[in-house]
This record gives sequence, structure tokens and C-alpha cells, in this order.
Amino acid sequence: MGVVAVHVSTQVIYFNMVYALSTEREEVMTLLYGNWDSSPSNPSDSIVRIEAVTIVKRLDKRKDRVEISPETLSNAIGEAEKLNMRVVGWLHSHPRLIVMPSSVDLRTQLNMQQLDPRWIGLIISCFNSDADYSNRIQLISFQSAQNEAGIPSLVEIPTTIIPDWRMSQHCIDQLTTLPRMFVDDERTNFLTSIGKSGDADRDMQGAPPHRTWSVSGSNFRLASSSSVSIRTPALDMQNPAERVNALYASSVYSTNMLEILDRIVSPLYLSITERNNAVKKQLEILRQQKQR
Repeated sequence: MGVVAVHVSTQVIYFNMVYALSTEREEVMTLLYGNWDSSPSNPSDSIVRIEAVTIVKRLDKRKDRVEISPETLSNAIGEAEKLNMRVVGWLHSHPRLIVMPSSVDLRTQLNMQQLDPRWIGLIISCFNSDADYSNRIQLISFQSAQNEAGIPSLVEIPTTIIPDWRMSQHCIDQLTTLPRMFVDDERTNFLTSIGKSGDADRDMQGAPPHRTWSVSGSNFRLASSSSVSIRTPALDMQNPAERVNALYASSVYSTNMLEILDRIVSPLYLSITERNNAVKKQLEILRQQKQR
């Protein structure tokens, strides 16, 4: 029994493309939901059908490492069951790297196949340029095989993208989760850099929506958007070293927040607006056809 093909819906590709292109500084990861179908040519073989996806929050902060915690996998299994699906594999990005899986990827895949031999791995390679400076994005589906020496090797699985122009509510929910996840990460990093615990909810509790810092006679204000309330914890601004550190951390924080707006929020808004307009046009066409 083996996996002979992978069928991925366009909404899964769309979501993972958005997520992978959201950052070139580190790898991102998702878990894949779907089902296993028997191969028409050989019922003992399987075709992996991937129809939904969920975000996996990074635990290992090294930019070239992703991992799945048992708790995350358990929660994903429960979520997939609610959608009448199963967790069938994982996907991660290779920013500025080749699409082929690394030895660590092959080992991780081999470990996951201990849970189910049909478990599949996907990799999206992005932020690479061809000789004509055009962007090159590649996708691979793979499994791992183990030789006699215990070393995992690559088994590439043919992949087909299945047209599916609908966008499920689950996919929309995951898309809207992306900006908030990045904002929360930036807030945690900001708090950690100024010597707080890194627990955004606890450190922000009781703090006003804006705090004005007086530094060298000028006022510095950490701005927030109208839709996201960003609170800053109280700091001892009489300490010169803490002043400088707070200013530097705030400038990095503000820059990264603007990058989130530029790379994630704005493209998502435009894309969802275009899809909404396309659906409205299609509905109007159907109404006109019904009236004839």
C-alpha cells in the first residue's frame, strides 16, 4: 500500500501561497486536511485528496526549522473531524531555497509516516528568481523511504491541482487569522525586547491604548490602527538605557507592522474584494439566465 498521487484543491494552493509569500525571513508551516481515496488502477494504493488547511504556529524560532507539537496535531485532528476530513499531511515553505526537501525534512516526514504510511509532505519554494528576474515558485509532494542504513531518501509523488473556485468558510477563517497571528508575534517580540515577559495579554493588561513617551524633549507615540488596539506596558523612562532600547524596539516594531500591512493585509483585501466582485457578476449572470 502506497501513495501514488496527490490532488490539491486550488483554495489550498491559494492559501498556502499567501502564507508562504508573507515572509521571506523564515519557513512557515500548515497542516493539510482531506481524505484518502483508493486508486482506480490498484485499490491497495491511495490518492491523497487535500481540500483544507490550518496554520501551525512556529515553536522553533530558527528560520530554517519547523516542527509539529503533539498538542497541535491533536487539535488539528479534532478540527479536521468537524469538517468530515482527516489530517493527511503537512506543508512548509522554502524561502530562497530549492524545492527539494532537506535531510531534516525527510526525517520529519519519515517520523510522521509512522502514524500513517499515507502521510504526505508538500514544499513550496518561493522568493527565487530566474535569469530574467522573474519569480519562480515551485511545489513538490513527497514521502520518505528508509534504506538499510536507516537513512531516509526522497520519494516524489505526482501532484495535480484540482480547480475549485469556491472558497470555504474554513479557508476564509484561516485567511483572516493570518494578520492577527503576525501582529501577535510582533507584539510578543516587542515586549520581550524591552524586558517584559513576552506575554502580550498579561503585560498589556490595564495599560491604556496609547502611551506617550517623552524622550529628549520630544514626544514619541506608538501609533495603532483604528481596527487594532495596541497597548504598551509602563516603562521606566528615566533610565537612559531603557529609553534607547525602547525607541529602537518601537522603531523595529513599527516597521514590521507596516510590512504586515503591505505584504499581507493589503493583498488579502484586494484579493477577497476581487473574488467578491466576481461572485456578484456570476450571480447576476445566473439571475438573467433564470429570467429568460
